[in-house]
Amino acid sequence: MKTLLRQVALIAFAMVACCALAAPRANAAQKIEISQYGQFMGGFPWIIALKQGFLRDEGLDIEGFISSAGGGTSVRNLLASGLPFGEVASGAAIAAIKQGVPLIIVYAATNNIGEITWMTTPDKPINSIKDLVGRTVGYTSPKSTTEMALRMSLANAGVPVDKVKLVSTGGLGGALSMLKAGNIDAAPFVDPTLTASGSEFKKVFLAADHMPPLHFSFGVAAPEFAAKNPDTVRKFVNARRRAVDWLYAHPEDGVAYCAEFLEVDKSLAAKILPKFIAGKYWSPGNFTRQGLESNVTGLQLIGALEGTIDWDKYVDQKFLPEDLRSNLAQ
Repeated sequence: MKTLLRQVALIAFAMVACCALAAPRANAAQKIEISQYGQFMGGFPWIIALKQGFLRDEGLDIEGFISSAGGGTSVRNLLASGLPFGEVASGAAIAAIKQGVPLIIVYAATNNIGEITWMTTPDKPINSIKDLVGRTVGYTSPKSTTEMALRMSLANAGVPVDKVKLVSTGGLGGALSMLKAGNIDAAPFVDPTLTASGSEFKKVFLAADHMPPLHFSFGVAAPEFAAKNPDTVRKFVNARRRAVDWLYAHPEDGVAYCAEFLEVDKSLAAKILPKFIAGKYWSPGNFTRQGLESNVTGLQLIGALEGTIDWDKYVDQKFLPEDLRSNLAQ
């Protein structure tokens, strides 16, 4: 039955992809899929690429972006669109390719896990990751990024995972509610909630402090679309690269875009953006071996991957400018 369902799913993906590739290009401006656009900072460079005119300079008529809940939903939306190129979480891309979904990875979007932080209430005697022994700690959902970050952080900090009770909260909102109700001892926070929380909660640990470099999200494309439109894919990659370079060169000017992207006021955005810039969160597109292999380690820890990955079969660097291409050999 599982084999039959997998075959049906693959046929459905193939049909969706073929329909997308066969669809005529609309005269009006188009949108591209950026997973959880406006919710997580991974997709932030795209608003700069749009508002600074980098997309237009490349001859791309893009009016905005499609946001989705992430995971397989983002991959399905991307393949179903008239422009099957976009950005998705690394785990979603790897899972899709492993299942035979037609998808190639064309650039690395991030260098690390970012600002994901586990917080607790001030009354609890929990001040570091090692204090979580014997405690109940939340993550959003099984095989999620937060579960991967939590398990990797515990392992790298030398905290036995079997000494910590890990529970799924059903989302970031659920995690916050459970923490306030006293049902869990620590919960994952991301911006803008993280920075806006003030003294109501206190930091337990920042995942990035306990994790190696990680390409947390990828730029991806349908392989047939990329083969037929290589210059279009390169233009997207170039526009985004220019946006990342601009952001690092003009951090103060990026605050207004950050406020618009997260739908917060500029004073809060001015506190959020410098953290990502200081951590060199965004990659201009280049891959590192460690950034890729950290995905393997994390996915193995959450039971989402067995064995290793032949990155030469997943990653196609020909769409990157030559100065961003890396030797990914062992």
